[in-house]
Amino acid sequence: MNIKVLVLIALIVFLLPDIWAKNKLVVPLSAQTGLITKTIQQAIDECAEKGGGTVVFSAGTFLSGGIELKSKVSLKFDKGAILQGSDKYVDYQNDAFIFGKDLSEIAIHGEGIIDGVDCSNPKGEEGFRGPHCIRLINCKNISFKDFTIKNSGNWAFNLRYCSFGNVEGVSIRGGHDGLHTRFAIISRLMDVTFELVMMHLPETTTAIS
Repeated sequence: MNIKVLVLIALIVFLLPDIWAKNKLVVPLSAQTGLITKTIQQAIDECAEKGGGTVVFSAGTFLSGGIELKSKVSLKFDKGAILQGSDKYVDYQNDAFIFGKDLSEIAIHGEGIIDGVDCSNPKGEEGFRGPHCIRLINCKNISFKDFTIKNSGNWAFNLRYCSFGNVEGVSIRGGHDGLHTRFAIISRLMDVTFELVMMHLPETTTAIS
């Protein structure tokens, strides 16, 4: 086979991931009044149905109850964007603000803020603990970068049986606890790296079991 043809094939194979990434769906969201959980979830579902994509939160405040991530879908926060949780526990499912189970290739990036508003549950652990901010079960290929979590009603990160992840430049402020990997398998944790800036946490920072 001609050397030029071989080089061309190699370039195509190398560039295909970028080409596919550029063709992924991008759904921009603008701040609205009132609870917009359904709007945010519909944007996530739309990306998933198209084979993956990114939901982009522009600057502003987005009031939401619990939302569920999907494989190959990213959340991107522009600077000044705030995803603010409801203060009513009934607005959450799966004991989480952001939930995912059995997923792959998920990401949350950007300079925005995820605010759990210290949502409490009188029937929760210790008589007050509300939804975890980010709760993942059996997920892999995870990327969290550059955003801030504040006032989480429970653990900022609750990760179970997750692998091949990277948490970089994430700040955790206020709330109750930072990182919890309960029931995690230690060998899998070796594939996960963390770079957290944790400030003003009144209780446990990390718990690995």
